[in-house]
Amino acid sequence: MISSAEMTLSLTQISDLDFVIETEQLFDNKAYISQWTRGEHINTIERNDREHWLIASSVTGEKLGYLISFDLTQQNCGTYIKRIALNNKGQGIGRKAIALFLQHTFLSMSPYVWLCVYPENIRGQRCYQALGFSSLVSSSIPSLAEKERHVRIAENAPIDNFILMHIAKSSYERLIA
Repeated sequence: MISSAEMTLSLTQISDLDFVIETEQLFDNKAYISQWTRGEHINTIERNDREHWLIASSVTGEKLGYLISFDLTQQNCGTYIKRIALNNKGQGIGRKAIALFLQHTFLSMSPYVWLCVYPENIRGQRCYQALGFSSLVSSSIPSLAEKERHVRIAENAPIDNFILMHIAKSSYERLIA
Protein backbone atom coordinates (compact mmCIF):
# COMPACT_ATOMS: atom_id res chain seq x y z
CA MET A 1 0.00 0.00 0.00
CA ILE A 2 1.13 3.52 -0.81
CA SER A 3 -0.48 6.30 1.18
CA SER A 4 -0.60 10.01 1.85
CA ALA A 5 -2.85 12.07 4.10
CA GLU A 6 -5.39 12.31 1.27
CA MET A 7 -5.30 9.02 -0.60
CA THR A 8 -4.11 5.46 -0.72
CA LEU A 9 -3.06 3.25 -3.58
CA SER A 10 -3.58 -0.39 -2.68
CA LEU A 11 -3.25 -3.42 -4.89
CA THR A 12 -6.56 -4.12 -6.58
CA GLN A 13 -8.34 -7.25 -5.42
CA ILE A 14 -10.63 -9.43 -7.53
CA SER A 15 -13.49 -8.17 -5.33
CA ASP A 16 -12.76 -4.61 -6.57
CA LEU A 17 -13.27 -5.46 -10.25
CA ASP A 18 -16.95 -4.46 -10.41
CA PHE A 19 -15.89 -0.94 -9.37
CA VAL A 20 -12.93 -0.99 -11.79
CA ILE A 21 -15.06 -2.00 -14.76
CA GLU A 22 -17.82 0.49 -13.87
CA THR A 23 -15.21 3.27 -13.66
CA GLU A 24 -13.66 2.22 -16.96
CA GLN A 25 -17.07 2.36 -18.65
CA LEU A 26 -17.98 5.88 -17.50
CA PHE A 27 -18.62 8.21 -20.43
CA ASP A 28 -15.68 10.51 -19.56
CA ASN A 29 -13.30 7.52 -19.46
CA LYS A 30 -14.51 5.56 -22.50
CA ALA A 31 -13.13 8.13 -24.93
CA TYR A 32 -9.57 7.66 -23.68
CA ILE A 33 -9.38 4.13 -22.27
CA SER A 34 -9.81 0.87 -24.13
CA GLN A 35 -12.39 -1.36 -22.52
CA TRP A 36 -10.95 -4.45 -20.89
CA THR A 37 -12.68 -7.67 -19.95
CA ARG A 38 -12.74 -8.92 -16.38
CA GLY A 39 -10.24 -11.58 -17.52
CA GLU A 40 -7.77 -8.96 -18.77
CA HIS A 41 -7.93 -7.19 -15.40
CA ILE A 42 -7.48 -10.49 -13.53
CA ASN A 43 -4.47 -11.36 -15.71
CA THR A 44 -2.92 -7.97 -14.88
CA ILE A 45 -3.59 -8.38 -11.14
CA GLU A 46 -1.94 -11.82 -11.16
CA ARG A 47 1.21 -10.92 -13.13
CA ASN A 48 4.42 -10.14 -11.23
CA ASP A 49 5.48 -7.49 -13.76
CA ARG A 50 2.19 -5.56 -13.52
CA GLU A 51 0.69 -3.41 -10.80
CA HIS A 52 -3.07 -2.82 -10.66
CA TRP A 53 -3.75 -0.13 -8.03
CA LEU A 54 -7.04 0.90 -6.47
CA ILE A 55 -7.12 4.63 -5.66
CA ALA A 56 -9.14 5.50 -2.53
CA SER A 57 -9.62 8.36 -0.11
CA SER A 58 -7.46 8.00 3.02
CA VAL A 59 -10.13 9.88 4.97
CA THR A 60 -13.36 8.16 3.93
CA GLY A 61 -12.14 4.98 2.21
CA GLU A 62 -14.23 5.91 -0.85
CA LYS A 63 -12.97 4.30 -4.05
CA LEU A 64 -11.87 7.03 -6.47
CA GLY A 65 -10.39 5.14 -9.42
CA TYR A 66 -7.58 2.84 -10.44
CA LEU A 67 -4.14 2.90 -12.07
CA ILE A 68 -2.36 0.15 -14.01
CA SER A 69 1.39 0.09 -14.56
CA PHE A 70 3.89 -2.27 -16.17
CA ASP A 71 7.34 -2.81 -14.66
CA LEU A 72 9.62 -2.82 -17.70
CA THR A 73 12.89 -2.14 -15.89
CA GLN A 74 14.29 -5.56 -16.84
CA GLN A 75 13.94 -4.53 -20.50
CA ASN A 76 15.55 -1.11 -19.80
CA CYS A 77 12.22 0.61 -20.43
CA GLY A 78 11.41 1.94 -16.96
CA THR A 79 7.82 1.86 -15.78
CA TYR A 80 4.88 2.29 -18.13
CA ILE A 81 1.59 3.74 -16.85
CA LYS A 82 -0.92 1.81 -18.93
CA ARG A 83 -3.92 3.74 -17.68
CA ILE A 84 -5.50 5.76 -14.94
CA ALA A 85 -9.27 5.99 -14.65
CA LEU A 86 -11.23 8.04 -12.14
CA ASN A 87 -14.88 8.19 -11.27
CA ASN A 88 -14.76 12.00 -10.83
CA LYS A 89 -12.53 14.29 -12.88
CA GLY A 90 -11.43 17.86 -12.34
CA GLN A 91 -10.75 17.56 -8.62
CA GLY A 92 -6.98 16.94 -8.72
CA ILE A 93 -7.38 13.27 -7.78
CA GLY A 94 -5.51 11.99 -10.84
CA ARG A 95 -2.61 14.39 -10.33
CA LYS A 96 -2.30 13.44 -6.66
CA ALA A 97 -2.54 9.72 -7.45
CA ILE A 98 0.17 9.91 -10.13
CA ALA A 99 2.40 11.99 -7.84
CA LEU A 100 2.04 9.33 -5.13
CA PHE A 101 2.71 6.59 -7.69
CA LEU A 102 5.85 8.40 -8.97
CA GLN A 103 7.19 8.67 -5.44
CA HIS A 104 6.72 4.92 -4.97
CA THR A 105 8.10 4.02 -8.39
CA PHE A 106 11.25 6.10 -8.12
CA LEU A 107 11.94 4.70 -4.64
CA SER A 108 11.71 1.28 -6.30
CA MET A 109 14.64 2.25 -8.55
CA SER A 110 12.84 2.69 -11.87
CA PRO A 111 14.96 5.08 -13.99
CA TYR A 112 11.91 6.69 -15.63
CA VAL A 113 8.15 6.50 -16.07
CA TRP A 114 6.32 6.90 -19.37
CA LEU A 115 2.81 6.82 -20.75
CA CYS A 116 0.84 7.43 -23.94
CA VAL A 117 -1.88 10.07 -24.17
CA TYR A 118 -4.33 11.04 -26.90
CA PRO A 119 -3.51 14.43 -28.47
CA GLU A 120 -7.08 15.57 -27.80
CA ASN A 121 -6.81 14.68 -24.09
CA ILE A 122 -5.70 18.18 -23.12
CA ARG A 123 -6.68 17.71 -19.47
CA GLY A 124 -4.45 14.63 -19.23
CA GLN A 125 -1.54 16.33 -20.97
CA ARG A 126 -1.74 19.32 -18.59
CA CYS A 127 -1.83 16.99 -15.60
CA TYR A 128 1.23 15.06 -16.77
CA GLN A 129 3.15 18.24 -17.67
CA ALA A 130 2.41 19.71 -14.22
CA LEU A 131 3.98 16.59 -12.73
CA GLY A 132 7.14 17.02 -14.83
CA PHE A 133 6.40 14.75 -17.79
CA SER A 134 7.61 15.91 -21.19
CA SER A 135 6.66 14.74 -24.66
CA LEU A 136 8.91 12.50 -26.77
CA VAL A 137 10.19 15.51 -28.67
CA SER A 138 11.83 16.95 -25.56
CA SER A 139 12.42 13.75 -23.58
CA SER A 140 15.47 11.56 -23.38
CA ILE A 141 13.98 8.70 -25.42
CA PRO A 142 16.06 9.43 -28.51
CA SER A 143 14.20 8.21 -31.57
CA LEU A 144 11.06 6.83 -33.13
CA ALA A 145 12.75 3.42 -33.29
CA GLU A 146 13.32 3.55 -29.53
CA LYS A 147 9.70 4.65 -29.02
CA GLU A 148 8.51 1.68 -31.09
CA ARG A 149 10.70 -0.67 -29.02
CA HIS A 150 9.10 0.63 -25.83
CA VAL A 151 5.65 0.17 -27.30
CA ARG A 152 6.34 -3.43 -28.36
CA ILE A 153 7.65 -4.26 -24.90
CA ALA A 154 4.57 -2.67 -23.29
CA GLU A 155 2.39 -5.14 -25.18
CA ASN A 156 0.75 -3.07 -27.86
CA ALA A 157 0.78 0.25 -26.12
CA PRO A 158 -0.67 2.75 -28.57
CA ILE A 159 1.77 4.46 -30.93
CA ASP A 160 -0.23 5.96 -33.79
CA ASN A 161 -2.06 9.16 -32.93
CA PHE A 162 -0.69 9.22 -29.40
CA ILE A 163 1.83 11.35 -27.60
CA LEU A 164 4.44 9.48 -25.60
CA MET A 165 5.26 11.37 -22.38
CA HIS A 166 8.13 10.62 -20.05
CA ILE A 167 9.71 11.68 -16.76
CA ALA A 168 13.18 10.63 -15.62
CA LYS A 169 13.95 10.00 -11.97
CA SER A 170 16.50 12.85 -12.02
CA SER A 171 13.85 15.30 -13.33
CA TYR A 172 11.40 14.16 -10.68
CA GLU A 173 14.02 14.61 -7.94
CA ARG A 174 14.70 18.19 -9.10
CA LEU A 175 10.95 18.95 -9.03
CA ILE A 176 10.45 17.80 -5.46
CA ALA A 177 13.69 19.29 -4.09
